[in-house]
Amino acid sequence: MSFSENNQAVIQNSIAALNQGDTSAVTQAIAQDYRYYSPSNTATPLSGEGMLAQLNAALTAFPDLRWQVEAMYATDDWVISRFVIRGTHQGDFMGIPVTGNQIEYSSIVICHFKDGKIIEEREELNLLGFMQQLNLELQPKPQ
Repeated sequence: MSFSENNQAVIQNSIAALNQGDTSAVTQAIAQDYRYYSPSNTATPLSGEGMLAQLNAALTAFPDLRWQVEAMYATDDWVISRFVIRGTHQGDFMGIPVTGNQIEYSSIVICHFKDGKIIEEREELNLLGFMQQLNLELQPKPQ
């Protein structure tokens, strides 16, 4: 199996575990010095612990959260994946009370690997669509 195929397998195994509500495969997939950028141009990345805390908060608020891989491309030590994420808002999420709403949004994730572990992850996701599905609306900042 090539580096690219091994790296894709790491992502696929992580998604399979996440779809069962289990973050252990993600924990094993990330390097000690892992950095998470979302959106991808964020100046200060989250650590692995920070990303896992966000992930666990999402799984608590959306216990039926599921990732569907729409496309995956790999070359050498990079894997680019496009996902559709679906779930039901059943718990408090970042101060947003339960709506019971179904959510569905897309995400593109770029993972950089070193020695079989993810060292950097950059994500672009449809946050506007996600927020709208939770009945939130954008308001201009007060002047």
